[in-house]
Amino acid sequence: MKGGAQAVFFFATNFICFPVLMFRSCSVWFYRGIERRKAIEGRTENTKMKTIKAITAIAALTATFVCSTADAASRIWTDAAGKTIEAEQVKILNDQVILRLTNGREIRVSLDSLSEADRNAAMLSEPPTLDLEVSSKTSRSNSTLRNGGPGSRVQVQEESTQVSVLVQKTSSAAYDLPLNSVLYVIGEGSSGQLEVLDKVSQTFSYSDNSREFEFKSDALETVKAQGDERRAEYKGWLVTVLDPNGEIIAIKGSSREYAEKAETLMSANKGTALDSDYSILQPKAGVEMTNFRRFPF
Repeated sequence: MKGGAQAVFFFATNFICFPVLMFRSCSVWFYRGIERRKAIEGRTENTKMKTIKAITAIAALTATFVCSTADAASRIWTDAAGKTIEAEQVKILNDQVILRLTNGREIRVSLDSLSEADRNAAMLSEPPTLDLEVSSKTSRSNSTLRNGGPGSRVQVQEESTQVSVLVQKTSSAAYDLPLNSVLYVIGEGSSGQLEVLDKVSQTFSYSDNSREFEFKSDALETVKAQGDERRAEYKGWLVTVLDPNGEIIAIKGSSREYAEKAETLMSANKGTALDSDYSILQPKAGVEMTNFRRFPF
């Protein structure tokens, strides 16, 4: 009986305690799940609030930037009679400038009705669109010269080059401020050393409805004797157009490299030598870098 009672007691204890333990474990797991969910929801809510605050701050900064930009673009305009209005420039249309008033309304004002300072400012803010057409004309001839005694002759090559530039205005907006176009004629020696053979600077304006301006370099003639490798020969050109403030509004080179190295070339003068990396070289005293004569066509 004693053994049977122990068996019954063991069975009863496990039958009752096991479900209780399982219920307890499930309850703990359930409540821990609820707590984790609340924590996640709390973090999510905090994240949402932070995101909303960040978006609000960005929107406020953007609005402030836009407003400040609009305020910076808006300025006082004065006409020839001394009357003033506050507005921002929208664009130039033919000979009129479109202004946007502070209330958002747009008006058209003749450029000629503005004060000289405001008229110039309006045109400077909208430079003309230009098309640069550049061509070069080269003629070559060979001759034989006596060099010393009988039967001794030297081959001589003569080369004459002239570069022409046509600056065409393709935009319709009025622009009659002075422009400056500079032509750099570039030569190259046998060692790859470059030289500015000629530099031509011309100031012009598109007044009286003109839309084209043309100028040329001098005719550069190079005389090269057989075996003479010192002379730089014509290689190409670079053309720039600058507004009255010295800002480049058009640039073109016979090679892409010349346009990319424009800053260095623009600091060079006629006769300046440059190495293959476009570093400016100082020619040695008494050494003739080129041998060319200039003849008007």
